[in-house]
Amino acid sequence: MTTQVKLITLAIKPFNSEDIKQGFKKLFINWAIILGGLVQILIGTLIVLKYPGFF
Repeated sequence: MTTQVKLITLAIKPFNSEDIKQGFKKLFINWAIILGGLVQILIGTLIVLKYPGFF
């Protein structure tokens, strides 16, 4: 148990909490952009299917 904890702290030590926060923020923004794009495509497809003469 203690050796596992030591290994984890050694693995995390090079990164300070600010770096980790920045990384998560970037990841979150990227996912938000991807999901937003997918939602727009889905809505666009639904509109085209519902109103074929719309475009």
